[in-house]
Amino acid sequence: MERLSQAQILAKIKDKGLTDKGIESIIADPEKRLEISDGAKQTGLYLFVYQSGERGFVHKYKPTGSKNTTKIYLGLYPTVSLDEARDAVKAANKLRNNADVSARVDPKEHRKELLRKQANKDKMLFQPMVERYLKEHASKLRSYKTISDALGLKMDKEGNWQVMPGTPVALWGKYPIDRDPMEWRTDIRSHDAKLIAEGHNAKAKNVFAYVRHFFNWLSENDILIHSPLEKVKSKSTVLPRKRVLLARRKVKGSSDDELRWLIRAADAEGYPFGPFLKMIILTASRREELATMQWEHIDREKREWFVPAEAMKNAIDHWVPLSDAAMEVLDSLPTSKGYVFTTTGDTPISGFSKMKKRLNAAMQKIATEERGEPVVIPNFWLHDLRRSASTGMQKLGVQSEVIEAVLSHKSAEKANSLKDVYQVDDYADEQEEALQAWGEAVVRLAGGGPLKPRPVSNVVLFPHAQHA
Repeated sequence: MERLSQAQILAKIKDKGLTDKGIESIIADPEKRLEISDGAKQTGLYLFVYQSGERGFVHKYKPTGSKNTTKIYLGLYPTVSLDEARDAVKAANKLRNNADVSARVDPKEHRKELLRKQANKDKMLFQPMVERYLKEHASKLRSYKTISDALGLKMDKEGNWQVMPGTPVALWGKYPIDRDPMEWRTDIRSHDAKLIAEGHNAKAKNVFAYVRHFFNWLSENDILIHSPLEKVKSKSTVLPRKRVLLARRKVKGSSDDELRWLIRAADAEGYPFGPFLKMIILTASRREELATMQWEHIDREKREWFVPAEAMKNAIDHWVPLSDAAMEVLDSLPTSKGYVFTTTGDTPISGFSKMKKRLNAAMQKIATEERGEPVVIPNFWLHDLRRSASTGMQKLGVQSEVIEAVLSHKSAEKANSLKDVYQVDDYADEQEEALQAWGEAVVRLAGGGPLKPRPVSNVVLFPHAQHA
């Protein structure tokens, strides 16, 4: 059968309307876009054949009272079929030509409104709202990365959010946040139970807490009337940690040797993590607070480190006395401006997980070589070093009120209590004495001596550092 020419195809369409065969037979013009009416079948529907060869449907009409033609793009063929395109034009004409003049709507404006509603609906989904929460609230917190990880979003090098498998965002990202509260409770409790069943009690508790805080934020900002997690708690039971790297009479196998092995391993690690580990021990600081330590906040004359409220967990300014041992660590560092502990020069140190693996291996090696047999060192977290410092000061006879002041355990909410209004002594002198005594004890332990003082002469601070 002889193939029809372009002119014959277009004439046939003009006479009988568009067909799938006709649409596919049209040859694109490399110089211009072709516009072919479906007037014989559906007034207002046009097929655009682009120079690239792609085909798309367009609805063309004149709004009431206007001399200008308006176009609504319906989509590419065959993604949008011919029948779907005709139905879309029929629906648009019905909106424009409603018998009730007051109910007539311009199809283009109607479509814009639908798109706006859909966009607003999309913004009210769990994932977009979590992204907003992270940007507007959590990004101002020290625990920002912990929160984003717990909720399930991790930012890549290009600044785009990546969804982490098995997390709240991965599970509920496309759910509307204003869905039935009981459905939220069921899903969140189910996820909590799953983590607990897998043995992740601490993770379950943390994830539940951050999800609850997220919903509280939605309620506080009038995005939701009520949080679906009001009066709901995680079922996880996490006992308070008591791990310290010091000998404890009632803990079998505990030994002061652990802290000494850690100090020797820190010597081998070198800058920035080696000195960082020593300073956690010597100042009893939190990891995140020490990581953001800056030289401008260190007063060498007063031998004091100022930690601004925004860097503190309790959001209260804190001053940390620097012992002889702490000053020696600082004096040994290669930098004198910006962040004290940094690998880039512009940002605080990171990569603690990898460092902890190296530290574990180094401590194991040192312990085994020293004792001449394999030694099992129970796992510990960096926060346990802070607890070890607290326990060490307790062993030295430091009063509990002074230790609490060193640890800055006062919360911002309780800072205005009756006790704190009338009892305002911050134990500054006692803190200095406590950390100095603790620093001297750490020096003794590092040299193989006891925690409590005994007559010594010619003490060299951190002796192993001299030949690390």
